[in-house]
Amino acid sequence: MDYLFKTNRLIIKKIDSENEILDLLEIYKNKDNLKYLNNSDFEWSLNNLKLKLLLYRKLYKVGLGIYLARLKENNQIVAEVSFFDSFDNIKTPEIGYIIDKKYWNNKFGTEIVTAMVTYLIKDLNVNSIYARMNIENLASNKICKTLGFIEIEKIKLEIQILLIALVFFEMLLFSGF
Repeated sequence: MDYLFKTNRLIIKKIDSENEILDLLEIYKNKDNLKYLNNSDFEWSLNNLKLKLLLYRKLYKVGLGIYLARLKENNQIVAEVSFFDSFDNIKTPEIGYIIDKKYWNNKFGTEIVTAMVTYLIKDLNVNSIYARMNIENLASNKICKTLGFIEIEKIKLEIQILLIALVFFEMLLFSGF
């Protein structure tokens, strides 16, 4: 299995089969899994998801993109793990993840974000790391703050009648970190 990195319980790997895309689609179809995302009301189809993955596949060559987190013990998919070049600079990536609800409250968020930060620092030598999330996503906000991210901005977006507040975090990396 070709993997990006491992944690104590997880293997983070490229999405490289139709079955993996179908499994990921099941995570996307559960509205609870997406409730803190801007596009949470979007009706995901196999074609929509394939298009999204195709758009980000080009980032694999620089160590970014959309990956799967699988349990080591039984190979079940726990989450989508994402590294984006949102600012058109691979040295300032944005991170994100979507954990399947059946794995919530098991510290997978902390495990995933800790490993993502470690990977970006050690393997990609990034300058800073960004995370953006719904202000109501208390668990993700807490994870970022605990790991040393600094809140840099709060904004409100009106998307269809919903009011969504996002928190932007940045982790500035200094030599010797």
